[in-house]
Amino acid sequence: MTEKYLYPNISQSIWIVILLTILTIGIGVVLGILEFAIGFPLSDRPAGLALINIIAFGLILARGLKRANASLREICPLVPVRLSLLFPMTLTVIGAIILLSEVDNLLRTFLPPPAWFTDYFESLVGAHISLWGSIVSLVVVAPLTEELLMRGLILRGFLSHYSTRKAILVSAILFGLLHLNPWQFIAATILGILFAWWFIETRSILPCFFGHALANALPLTVTAIFQLEISGFTGGFGRGKVEFQPLWFDCVGFVLAALGVWLLIRQFRQSSEGM
Repeated sequence: MTEKYLYPNISQSIWIVILLTILTIGIGVVLGILEFAIGFPLSDRPAGLALINIIAFGLILARGLKRANASLREICPLVPVRLSLLFPMTLTVIGAIILLSEVDNLLRTFLPPPAWFTDYFESLVGAHISLWGSIVSLVVVAPLTEELLMRGLILRGFLSHYSTRKAILVSAILFGLLHLNPWQFIAATILGILFAWWFIETRSILPCFFGHALANALPLTVTAIFQLEISGFTGGFGRGKVEFQPLWFDCVGFVLAALGVWLLIRQFRQSSEGM
């Protein structure tokens, strides 16, 4: 093991998340001042949010690469992945998003989100301001920046310090905390576990990019593009009384997630036995 793989550990990663939060808020304030000066809204638009994300994560990643004495290629391993994995990965993500949406419904019955959060989330996922801006922000920028940091830098460092299970769990919890609100914490943590598993099994960050982009694209696709109405899954985002999803929809989510995970386990085992 070389020295450059020893960064970051858990305490260093906590500081990474704190510093990233401070940077994000600070850049948002600067954009807010700029939009006041020019009279054009920036910070609350999808394109503005994408810009904040790129700058904040870019600075943190640059600092992390220097501390880890690593290159971008090392934290972004683009190892080719078998195409046969895409089908079970897709099933898993779709099923997980359906189930996690229902978990979110349950959480919001006990902890209703404030109006500003529902307005923000609805404008972003509903693409009310800009469909293409929401696509770029949610499906392109967020997966690239967040996966490079959480799986490429942090999980990679954890695997040099801790057991695989501990590395996966703690990095996933930090991924949940990165979203800075309790309504996304559970979903982000579960998905963080899933993507960390894929990263370790494939030794590639490509499945993480794919899964993250798909997870973010699903609500946007259903709500803004196809404009489907599914009780508890689309519309509202916490306004008024919480609605739960139809039982058949939850069953579909469970079957898809279970089938996807089962198929992935089989393929990963076959790959390890063939090595």
